[in-house]
Amino acid sequence: MDTITPELLARLPAFDRNRIAIPTAEWQRYIGQWVALSEDGSRIVAGDEDIGRLYDRIVAMGLDPAAVTFEGVEEPDTI
Repeated sequence: MDTITPELLARLPAFDRNRIAIPTAEWQRYIGQWVALSEDGSRIVAGDEDIGRLYDRIVAMGLDPAAVTFEGVEEPDTI
């Protein structure tokens, strides 16, 4: 993994800075699944192996699916 320098971090959009700050252990809980990230990228709102079920879960939570970012979480050696 490349090192992110403070200078590079400062140039990233807020969403990306927030996403990077999510602890690795949190990401590891969702390996092989789809996740929905909060609008600001600061947290994983929910995850599921099936993106359709994840979408439905987001709606059931009262969240707007257009306000979250859906992302697949791969095994670390494939990232």
